[in-house]
Amino acid sequence: MAKENYHLVTGHVDLKSFGNWYLDCDFEVHPNPWSGFELLYEVDKQRYSTITEIAIARNIPTDLVDFLEDRFNYLEQKVYAAHRISPGKILPWHIDGYKKYCETRNITDLNQITRTIIFVEDWQPGHGLQVGFETVPTWTQGDWISWQGGTPHLVLNLGQVNRYTLQITGIRNDHSS
Repeated sequence: MAKENYHLVTGHVDLKSFGNWYLDCDFEVHPNPWSGFELLYEVDKQRYSTITEIAIARNIPTDLVDFLEDRFNYLEQKVYAAHRISPGKILPWHIDGYKKYCETRNITDLNQITRTIIFVEDWQPGHGLQVGFETVPTWTQGDWISWQGGTPHLVLNLGQVNRYTLQITGIRNDHSS
């Protein structure tokens, strides 16, 4: 991976009033763990074939979506999904494909897309995220990080409990401040 200057933005939203909403989501593990993203290193498909997995849920509570709509109003055409990574599972270096998102919106340049990850729980030992050349060492509930679509990243859970996040995919609007 060539060293590039990836534009990362961070912030915080207060999610305390929403409790453990993600525990009630309908998570589904995709049968093809390589679906939805492009590996940076094709050899990783062999290296990590038994430990690559992600579960996704789309039934995000309406009150949470309404709350986030106001806070992330610089994004249009937002799509929300909860992610769960089980202990011992990873997503090796990859770039998200956004295939369905791009198809339904006629997008050809991934860098038009903004991806935001909100941590819905405090950091636990063994949980990790690296985006571009930035490692996110720890986080608290409500911390978030955002990047443009083609930014490589990796996710891992080498801890003892599930790692949950909320993902927002959208396009920056022209009148953002």
